[in-house]
Amino acid sequence: LMPYIWYEKLSSTCIKYIYVMEEYGYLTNKEISLLKKELKNQGFDEEETTLKYTNNQVKYGEPIFLKITYNYEMQLPLMEPQIIEMKVERESVSKR
Repeated sequence: LMPYIWYEKLSSTCIKYIYVMEEYGYLTNKEISLLKKELKNQGFDEEETTLKYTNNQVKYGEPIFLKITYNYEMQLPLMEPQIIEMKVERESVSKR
């Protein structure tokens, strides 16, 4: 259940920021800082998080993307910890 909850947090954050990217045509430095801060506040370890995104402004109608990858360490009783790689990727187009 816990990996699903963490995945949903990633997914909702990704959706939120893809809407921001649609407005600006890319992820600005200010917005990337806010995204990192938001993920940290939700409990995601910055060292286990990878962000890939459109980082140069594109014109109206051109594609944009945001991909968040997180290595979640799942602790199970009587077993070794397992790393689950969670990937959330959203694509859209610039609306500005």
